[in-house]
Amino acid sequence: MLQDESVPDIPAANQVKTAVGVDLGIKKLMSLSTGQTIANPRFYQQMERKRSQLNRAVSRKVLGSRRRRKACQRLARLEQKVANRREDYQWKIANNLVQQFDLIVFENLNIQGMMARCKPKQDENGKYLPNGQSAKSGLNKAITDAAWGSLKQKVKILSDRVGVLVYEAVPHFSSQECSECGYISPTNRDQEKFICEECGHHEDADVDAAKVILQRGLNRLGIYLDAVPRVPRKQDKTTPEEPVGRQGKSSALVGEPGNPKIVPAIGVI
Repeated sequence: MLQDESVPDIPAANQVKTAVGVDLGIKKLMSLSTGQTIANPRFYQQMERKRSQLNRAVSRKVLGSRRRRKACQRLARLEQKVANRREDYQWKIANNLVQQFDLIVFENLNIQGMMARCKPKQDENGKYLPNGQSAKSGLNKAITDAAWGSLKQKVKILSDRVGVLVYEAVPHFSSQECSECGYISPTNRDQEKFICEECGHHEDADVDAAKVILQRGLNRLGIYLDAVPRVPRKQDKTTPEEPVGRQGKSSALVGEPGNPKIVPAIGVI
């Protein structure tokens, strides 16, 4: 059996000293439980106009011609440039995270489900009605541009090399839950603002969600950190199928067992 002695072991729960929760988004690529945020450069969107110009140039050329081949090469170089810039940016973020924390807690998002097409709607005559797919296509482009799955994979790769713990917690209602008292209500959040109706706690909505995600990961892994006060949770029998109308103390949301890994806070990128 081969073993690389230079790779450190994953720390045990009682060895975790620093931890961070990460909330993924579009306007802000990452919001950390430390209060820091990481910008989303939207590399694909930056080059969208240039890409459209090159696509039109390709379509005007004769099939099989030398000029069409050169136009396709210019388009391919642009696509590669976008991919390289995104890869470089994500590797830098991942490296900063694993250097700062012993534990990184992500939200376990179903990205494929988030990007699924809207179900078609029909009236009684069989005529198709607007279902919002045209508007959702813009969101799908933004999710693809953010590349959350690729970013998390890079964090996991680097965390294995340096011995950092990474975990993915259940994300349900994290944007509606107060990180101070655990109160859940859809009216707690107003776009980028979070104001708890129960205790009055107010904060950036994405940062509050990152704190909730961190606490769920700590609860699941059985880790207690002095810097992260535990919020008392009461068992709630409300089913997950009743999210929007639910108000009250949050239940002990438990994440599914997975590869535990941790992410550090990030400085200026």
